[in-house]
Amino acid sequence: MTRTAVFTIVSKNYLHFARTLMQSVKDVHPEWERHVLLVDEVRGDFDPAVEDFTVTEVRSLPLPEMDKFLFRYTILELNTAVKPWMLEWLFRNPSYDRVVYIDPDIYLYKPMREVEAALSNGSLMVLTPHLTGQLDDGKRPTELEIMRAGSYNLGFIALARHPDLFTFLHWWQGKLEYQCVVDFESGLFVDQKWMDLVPGMYPDVFILRHEGYNVAYWNLLHRRLESVDGEMLVNGVPLIFCHYSGINPENPQPFSKHQNRYQLSDLKEYGQLAMEYCDRVIANGLTTCKKWEYAFGRFADGTSVEDHIRYCYRNTPDLQALVGENPFIQREKLVRGPQGDHSIPVTPVMRHLWNQRPDLKVAFPDIEGRDRLAYAQWFVANGAAENGIAEEFVAPVRDVLDAGVGNLSPVSRIFLQMTYRVGPAVVNLFPYRLRQLIKEKLFGPVSPQEAPLQESFPAFEKVSVNAEVDGVNIVGYVRSEHGLGESSRRCASAMVSSGLPFLLYDFNVGNSSRVSDNTYEKYIATTNSYKINLFHINADQMPVLYRTVGSGFFRDHYNIGFWHWELPEFPDEWLGSFGLLNEIWAPTEFVVRAVSEKSPIPVVRMPHAIDFSLTGELSRASLGLPENEFLFLTMYDLSSFQTRKNPQAVIRAFHEAFPDRCGVKLVVKTQNSQHHPNELRELQEFIAEYPGIIHIDRTMTRQEVYELENLCDCFVSLHRSEGFGLGLAESMFLGKPVIGTNWSANTDFMNHQNSCPVDYSLVKLQQSYGPYAAGQLWADPDEQHAARYMRRLVEDAEWRSRVAMAGQQTIKTHYSPNVVGEMYRKRFKYIGL
Repeated sequence: MTRTAVFTIVSKNYLHFARTLMQSVKDVHPEWERHVLLVDEVRGDFDPAVEDFTVTEVRSLPLPEMDKFLFRYTILELNTAVKPWMLEWLFRNPSYDRVVYIDPDIYLYKPMREVEAALSNGSLMVLTPHLTGQLDDGKRPTELEIMRAGSYNLGFIALARHPDLFTFLHWWQGKLEYQCVVDFESGLFVDQKWMDLVPGMYPDVFILRHEGYNVAYWNLLHRRLESVDGEMLVNGVPLIFCHYSGINPENPQPFSKHQNRYQLSDLKEYGQLAMEYCDRVIANGLTTCKKWEYAFGRFADGTSVEDHIRYCYRNTPDLQALVGENPFIQREKLVRGPQGDHSIPVTPVMRHLWNQRPDLKVAFPDIEGRDRLAYAQWFVANGAAENGIAEEFVAPVRDVLDAGVGNLSPVSRIFLQMTYRVGPAVVNLFPYRLRQLIKEKLFGPVSPQEAPLQESFPAFEKVSVNAEVDGVNIVGYVRSEHGLGESSRRCASAMVSSGLPFLLYDFNVGNSSRVSDNTYEKYIATTNSYKINLFHINADQMPVLYRTVGSGFFRDHYNIGFWHWELPEFPDEWLGSFGLLNEIWAPTEFVVRAVSEKSPIPVVRMPHAIDFSLTGELSRASLGLPENEFLFLTMYDLSSFQTRKNPQAVIRAFHEAFPDRCGVKLVVKTQNSQHHPNELRELQEFIAEYPGIIHIDRTMTRQEVYELENLCDCFVSLHRSEGFGLGLAESMFLGKPVIGTNWSANTDFMNHQNSCPVDYSLVKLQQSYGPYAAGQLWADPDEQHAARYMRRLVEDAEWRSRVAMAGQQTIKTHYSPNVVGEMYRKRFKYIGL
């Protein structure tokens, strides 16, 4: 008689998923012997003897250099890295002829007869492909994202005794011992990506294309579920199992955190199955299990093992040699690392962070030499909080800085004091990352009495870091069709993508823009019922919000302000707004720098998520645009101050580039002109002097904006300052070349390889424009440099394409809702969510 073992792999906090899976296995394959590999330690949290399957702790496996193995991988990576060792461990039991692995978030509905048949007919293994059809609707995941993850989904694999069995398992173990990592840039995605090689290496690999297997978010576009006479069919064949990857049973509506193609309510039969599955998972102990602590998440002294430390450890041979056989007992060495003779540390976490962030490499190119102090100060002031790095990894650096700055020579001290006393013009010439350090060390912290206040607020108790919270209230202009309204919606898209629980609270006091965007209408609530408030309301309007909603809205919440600002110095008259908040989020490093120099609370960089699809609802003809000409586009809201947006510079540069205007046009798109008649008249008079300009003056829906950006060939922004640069980022996402002033926030995502950064000079504002005060600095872009870019983009199609594709790659890689949502998740984990 053929005997089959089936197993899954979980840590304790996922035991409820394993229980649900194994119940389904028992129902459809009662003859299979059920196993759960626990990548964890039981430690009395549950009784394995009462489970309806055999529990094996991971330390029972013959993993090579056990403690090093368990330490080097994150919980996700480790739960996949051990798979071939568990397969071999089960096959070493001579009574098992077949072993089937199934992910814990799978549910079986029918027996796997096709798998059993393939293995009985001599196959070494059975794999299922991610895709049996095309993904061409512009949604995620795309075919490219599937390629990066791997052609075959390793949520399922079945193997039989075969002459090549142990040869294959040992090969796979050799790859996963050190290379079971999430590193898309290196072409790796845990255990799965390696499987792409296997059908070419081994002759008896059966690729099962039966569309009732592994039905999941990535293939639903080609798999139609329907109930026929009480049986669930997929494209006319029986449904065997569904893979509910990325679903949150307590908030299933986003369907999966890994996609944006569907909401659960979009799916009829599948949606009903998913809801029933979520109910089963919850009934199997979700509330209890998710609270259990991961055994390999702490050092022997009880302190947390940050994923940053794991990355550093596995990528640094010197560090591995320093800590020896058991990293779990070497916290101090891992935190500090080998420092040599340097007085200012660059710890392993700092080094890893620098290696992962291209912007840090630009800002601090020599962290071993002249930039060492500046980088250490940035790490202490902003970097650790921004990346969710625990205090224990920051303290050694802070301690050294505290001790070292006090030893400045008298000459240095006098020089720095003079620098900070002569005013903003000189301060802006000094490396900004040293300013906060110098201010605090030379003059002491600013006292509350000295700090200018716009408004005083009644004291209330703020929720402290690590307080228990349950979700996020996104507060802002959530229906408004302007930049700040879009900020809150971008935040919502990242929340949906990551599966984080949230609601939207619509606030529109003082807003003059149209409020017709209903993209996230179903998330809008009338109360802030979650424990975190995330305010997409700038500092100047926080007092207006406070007076409108009252102190109770803030009390007993962890309050985060998502602020934008466009100049190097944050206005003193807004400092009172800090008193309402626990921390600040800012979309770019430029804003972080400006705010953090005056902030008494943490300031964390959180970029906007950029992701959308096209519908084709607009055409060039419908907008009165020429069909066969190269179109440049500049676009702005007149409420954002025309002088700052600087459209006249774009118009002059266009005229300089194309004096005959043959085959090219410039589209100038504006909105909210009804509130700014003088500025509109000024623009119209200026345009009248330059033929070849097409002016579109109306408020478009966001979808219409995306379509317009796509209909044009290049986006241009010769701004004087930006807090993010949404039009630039959106156009890059669409694969369009962009031209932009090489100063302020957009330099986070623009460089000379992926865009056309325009040279500039910093100039002092001679008069105030709204909040932009006279005496501050902003950019004066080089119009002739912009004109040269314009000409080359039109004339050199190959270069244009290369730049555009590089820009698209930057945005899709670093600014996707998944990436931004994961940043949220890490930060919320740090503060308790």
